[in-house]
Amino acid sequence: MDRIFRPEKFDIEPTAPQAAEHWQHWYETFNNFISVVSVDNLDTKKLLINYISPAVYQMILDKETFDEAIQTLNGIYIQPKNEMFARHRLATCKQEQGQSIDAYMQKLRILSKDCNFKAVTAEQHREEAIRDSFINGLVSNSIRKRLLKKTVLSLKDAFEEARLLEHAYQHSLQYESSQQETNCAATTPTNSSASPLPNVTIPQSASNSHTHEINALASKCYFCGRVKHPRSRCPAREATCNQCFKKGHFQRVCKSRSSTVSAIATVQPLNLNKSTIPICINNVQLKALVDTGSCESYISTRISKKHKWQTCSSGNRIFMASTHLSRINQGHIYANIRLKNERYEGVKLSLLDNLFLCSDVILGLDFISLHQNLFIPFDGQKPSLCLSTLQPARVEAPNLFSNLSPNCTPVDTKSRRYSIPDRKFIEKEIQQLIKDEIIEPS
Repeated sequence: MDRIFRPEKFDIEPTAPQAAEHWQHWYETFNNFISVVSVDNLDTKKLLINYISPAVYQMILDKETFDEAIQTLNGIYIQPKNEMFARHRLATCKQEQGQSIDAYMQKLRILSKDCNFKAVTAEQHREEAIRDSFINGLVSNSIRKRLLKKTVLSLKDAFEEARLLEHAYQHSLQYESSQQETNCAATTPTNSSASPLPNVTIPQSASNSHTHEINALASKCYFCGRVKHPRSRCPAREATCNQCFKKGHFQRVCKSRSSTVSAIATVQPLNLNKSTIPICINNVQLKALVDTGSCESYISTRISKKHKWQTCSSGNRIFMASTHLSRINQGHIYANIRLKNERYEGVKLSLLDNLFLCSDVILGLDFISLHQNLFIPFDGQKPSLCLSTLQPARVEAPNLFSNLSPNCTPVDTKSRRYSIPDRKFIEKEIQQLIKDEIIEPS
C-alpha cells in the first residue's frame, strides 16, 4: 500500500511559478504516505529528508524536529496573501480571448480563495467595499503602496494612515520650499561703496499667500504642472521635454539643469572677429559668422520677426557641439544676400533663437560650398595650412577585346533546346542578375 501512496521527490525552487501550489499538493501526498506506512516508531523527519532534494534540505538543515521543518518550509513556500490585492484581482479579472465560460468561472473561483471571505454583517461588508474602492481610487501611488504592505487593513486604519501620509507629503514640500528660498537669496554686492540692503519685513498677508501657493503645488501633477490627475490621463505622458529631451514631462516642470549658458560661453572667444564679416540680407546690414563646422546657415529669429520676412515652417532638430545639446529650429526663410561684390538669390537660412547664435547670421557649409576656396587671414607665424580631400580617381575603362585580332568574326551557333525545368531555372537566374544590376536587358 505504501508504494501506491509514495510521493515523488520534492524539488521546487521557492521563486518558481506556482511554488506554493506545488508545495501544498506535495505535502498533502506526503501526509497520505505517512498514514499508510506500517513502521513502528517512524522518524518522520528522516522520512521527509529522503523525499526532498538537496537544495530543499539546506532550508531545514538546522531544524531538530519534523514540525519545525514543516513550519519552516510553509513559511518559505506559502507567502502571506494580501486580502485587498486579492479582491482587486478578483474584481478586475476579465474573460480572455478564446477562454471558455467554464474556464473563466474556474479562474474566478481560484482567485476568490485568497480573498478571505467570511460571514460578516451588512455594515462590515459595506466597510470592506468602501475600503477596497478607497485604495483602488487613490491618485497617489506611493500612498497605495504603503497601504498594500499590510495584509489585513480596516477602513478606519486605511483612512488614518493615508491622511497622515498626505499631511507628511505636504509638510515635506514646505521644508523644500523654505530651503529653496534660503538658497536663492540675493548676493551681497562686491562694490565697497554700495549701500547695504535695508531690512525688509514680510507682511502677514504675503506669508499667508505663500502658504496657499505651497498647498496649491501639492495638488499639481509632477509631469505637466496642471491639477493632479491619474498618470494614465496625463497630457505629458507621451510628450518630450524641450529642455532635457526626455519623454514623459513638459519643459515647465523639468528639473534638469540647462546647459545652454555653458555652451554659449564656449563659442564666444575674442578671435572670432577674424571670421565675422559684414553682410547684407534683404537690404539689411548684419554681421555674419563663417562657420565651417555648421552644415546649414542660420539667422536670428528676432531679426526675421523684426523685418516681417516671410517664414516657411519646418521642425528639424539641430544638434550643437555635443549630441545632448539640441534645439528644434523655428522654420526658415529664403533671402537675397549681398556679400563683397557677389549676389546670391534665394539662399535658405534656418531660424534659430538668439541664445544659440553668437552672431546675427551663421554661414555654414551649404553657403561656403558654393565657392572653390575660402581664405581667412589669421596673421599667424606658421605658413598657410591647406586642407583638401582626395579627388575622385579618373581611370579610363579598359578595352575588353584588346586581345582579339582585327580579322576575327563572331561564331553563329544555334539555340539549344532546354527542358522546362532548365528554362525556368535560367529565367530565374537572369531575372536575379537584372535585379542586381549585373546585366541589363538588350
